[in-house]
Amino acid sequence: MKKRSLFKDIAAVFGSNVFAILTGLLLGIILARLLGPQGKGTYTALTVVPAMVASFTALGMRRTAVLFIGKGDHSPSRIVSAVITILLFSSLIGMVATLAVFTLMDNPGFIPLYIGLVTLVVPFRLAAVYIAGVYIGRENFRFANILKWIIPLINLILVVVLVWGLHMNITGALLSMLLASLAASIIGYVKLSTDFKLRIAWDSHIIKKMIRMGILYATSFLVMKLIYRIDVILLERLSDLKEVGYYSIAVNIAEKLWQLPLAMGIVVMSRSANEKVKGEMEESLGRLLRLSLFAGIIGAIVIYFLAPLLVPLLFGKDFGPGSIMLQTILPGIILFIIFRLLNSRLSGLGKPMIAIYSVIPALVVNIILNILWIPEYGGIGAAMATNVSYILATIVLVWRYTVVIRTSVSTLLQPQKQDFQMIYNKIKTIVKK
Repeated sequence: MKKRSLFKDIAAVFGSNVFAILTGLLLGIILARLLGPQGKGTYTALTVVPAMVASFTALGMRRTAVLFIGKGDHSPSRIVSAVITILLFSSLIGMVATLAVFTLMDNPGFIPLYIGLVTLVVPFRLAAVYIAGVYIGRENFRFANILKWIIPLINLILVVVLVWGLHMNITGALLSMLLASLAASIIGYVKLSTDFKLRIAWDSHIIKKMIRMGILYATSFLVMKLIYRIDVILLERLSDLKEVGYYSIAVNIAEKLWQLPLAMGIVVMSRSANEKVKGEMEESLGRLLRLSLFAGIIGAIVIYFLAPLLVPLLFGKDFGPGSIMLQTILPGIILFIIFRLLNSRLSGLGKPMIAIYSVIPALVVNIILNILWIPEYGGIGAAMATNVSYILATIVLVWRYTVVIRTSVSTLLQPQKQDFQMIYNKIKTIVKK
């Protein structure tokens, strides 16, 4: 089977991501308008816990599956069977851990029904992540893309029915999320059972190897998730749920600037795992990094000036304070584009520890600054703390990357004429067709 071009794979993943973004954005608008700042803040605070727990209990299995399948040291069916066996154990651990976290938080607004619904999401969210890793490792981005967009689409449809139609409020929103994750996991398992010979068995040799590597990826992903979401947890503890509601809107919009780098990163990770000639991705990676950074800067400028109109228009005038938070957080979001792409390359090479060493000091700074700034500045303080931590993490990773890969900062970041010539040639080809 002929390998598709890097550009086509990125375009396919990006197109899927854009659809998922638009669906998720519409979902966020509907929830914000139906639940209000208080309800949206409660919903966000509830859902961030299972998301963080799932990040760790996933045991880094998506990236591990990509690496193992890409390297081809074991048969695909054997790897997939090991992935499914690990999924069963990690799901149980994830559910127990989620319940434990909510018990420790002891928030009276988190009633048992809410906690039960978000806890049940964990195994199905893990299943979608694990299965997507298998198909990314095979460079079958088409099915991985389906798993990406089908969850927000089903979630949106169910929210319209349950929250808007049946007035189930937060319960309906959480139930919609649960059913959407369940549907995606069923679709994924049916596809897996068709493409591979599956068996649930403890293949100790490969499972131990995958878990060892997975723990490194999981640790990397956990600290990444913490630096993304620790501000929400601290904001909920040090301020109020309205501030969480405003801030969640700002972050939700700002992080849309990561979608092109995210699409690039998925393809870069898969290609790196399947790389046969050492270093063959380096030139392409530098070009992708520079182009995504340029696109991110343009997008950030547009968002900055539109924010005061965009946020109230989309989410309602009650969410107006979120526009200032959105403007504040943009510098860190832009610089972190560099981090995300370099981390994808390192993950595909089986070197997740480099990102861990880069994020941990930034995470410590993030926590300290949030504690200092949130009581006085609320969500704006959280945004400022995020900026500082993202920029610090990026600087450290760039330095570490240049040492490990034996390249220079200028090679990575200095714009070249060929960067834009490539885009021009691709557009010209598409227009001719």
